[in-house]
Amino acid sequence: MVDLIIVDLYGTIVKTDGRLPIRDGFEEFSQFYREQGVKIVLFTDGPEESTIRLLDRFSLWDEFDEVYTEEDLTLVDYGDFFTGISYTLKNLQKPCNKFSTDPTNALFIGDNNYGRDQRSADHYEIRFIKVPQYRDEIPTWHERDSTKDYVDFDDSKNPFSFISLIGQL
Repeated sequence: MVDLIIVDLYGTIVKTDGRLPIRDGFEEFSQFYREQGVKIVLFTDGPEESTIRLLDRFSLWDEFDEVYTEEDLTLVDYGDFFTGISYTLKNLQKPCNKFSTDPTNALFIGDNNYGRDQRSADHYEIRFIKVPQYRDEIPTWHERDSTKDYVDFDDSKNPFSFISLIGQL
């Protein structure tokens, strides 16, 4: 069992374009784990203002114990000045610190668009579950090619539901 579940927003809970409905089973998932005493937080790289509007529109405020947005991203350098690579990551240590949770007792769920979710989880040594990206439109060939190493796209005949994770974490 985990003490803290961190969930991405776009492509994970709501469609990539922010349209209704929210992904199947999310409310049941949230309710189940919160009843078990697990803290559930939202961590999106979207702006605070649009995140607030989206949470209002979908009536999602009560599903989360805390919300983190692009203001909580961090730049991490790997390597030295000449060979280093920098990545913008979701600072998953923030919710761990807020709820006094060791990263080994935390879990991050996301669609991994362009690899940010997985890199963030790996950097903070938090277990990661990649879910298929939730969207209406079929990705363009360019989008599919540029994200093929990171993103799985939802199967329209058998779409992912958060219900499949209830009791499994």
